[in-house]
Amino acid sequence: MAYRDPNQVSECKYCGRKIRFEETIKGQSMPVEAKPVYYDPTPQGDAWVLSARGRMVRCVIHDAGDCVGSVPHWAKCTRKQQEAEEQRRQKKEQQDEFRRQREERRAKLEEKKLKKAGVTEGQCSFF
Repeated sequence: MAYRDPNQVSECKYCGRKIRFEETIKGQSMPVEAKPVYYDPTPQGDAWVLSARGRMVRCVIHDAGDCVGSVPHWAKCTRKQQEAEEQRRQKKEQQDEFRRQREERRAKLEEKKLKKAGVTEGQCSFF
């Protein structure tokens, strides 16, 4: 893997925000927001930060503090948010289609059962 200077700022090719690349504990480069943040680590935190040691930490972000880290770019990138929204929409459409097909199959099966039993439309309240 090529060395990347963590202070070198570039632009995200999708959303144009300023980003840097920092190394994770596993040695992989992660795109992060260009400006570091102060945070307090807590399991109940509402944000994730890449710590100076390269670990992802759940935390609360503050204006000042002892711990300094970087917000992963995927948390702010508009393209990633749009892709996630599109995936949720597609999944909902697939679920709705599956439910519609399941109801159609159930209705056909019920109709077959009634026909086999010799029940006509006038004799049953299902029709």
